[in-house]
Amino acid sequence: MRIDLHVHTIYSRDALINPRMLPRLAKKAGLHGVAITDHDTLEAHRLLPREGDILIIPGVEVHTEEGGIIGLFISETLKTVKLDEAMDEIKGQGGLVVLPHPYGFPRVRSLRLDALRKETLDRIDAVEALNGRQLFRRQTVRAFRLAQALGKPVTGGSDAHFSFEVGNAYTIFPNASTVEDVVRGLRRGETKVGGRATVPFVHLLTLTTKLLRRFL
Repeated sequence: MRIDLHVHTIYSRDALINPRMLPRLAKKAGLHGVAITDHDTLEAHRLLPREGDILIIPGVEVHTEEGGIIGLFISETLKTVKLDEAMDEIKGQGGLVVLPHPYGFPRVRSLRLDALRKETLDRIDAVEALNGRQLFRRQTVRAFRLAQALGKPVTGGSDAHFSFEVGNAYTIFPNASTVEDVVRGLRRGETKVGGRATVPFVHLLTLTTKLLRRFL
């Protein structure tokens, strides 16, 4: 299965993807599923059918005081902005913690790795080694090395904010055919990544979208 594990919709202030369009966009991109990881909300999942050809994974990209993390397979919005407490909430819901774009310049909300305790890093379930919005190849190389150093599985996600980005980067689950297989694959490290980087102008487009939505 090929699953894009990092997608934003109109429920993120800087994105323009209609969640109802995601199954069609995913299918067009050759994906078997997507994870909706809007900023601090699960609202998009209320608009999606529970059954279908495309697996829709509920997730959230939460901005803690220490930086951003992704929670996958959760059912409730997180109530805290403290990193360790956010991890507790994700795991308490049976979810998985993914470290997104660990070397994510020009993003200003990436997790500050040098300030984290080893115990905190150990609680991360996977590292997003391939992010479709990385500007430089060395960021991806460093992310892969980080995953290896921590002994964590790798994931890939487009970080899509616009429809043309969906599926640009994705996670490959060689032995998966069900959602249970996907969870098992992440826990066991049975993942690979594929895809490519998006053109850099999307960062400017995202900023413009955020400003326009704020004022209009």
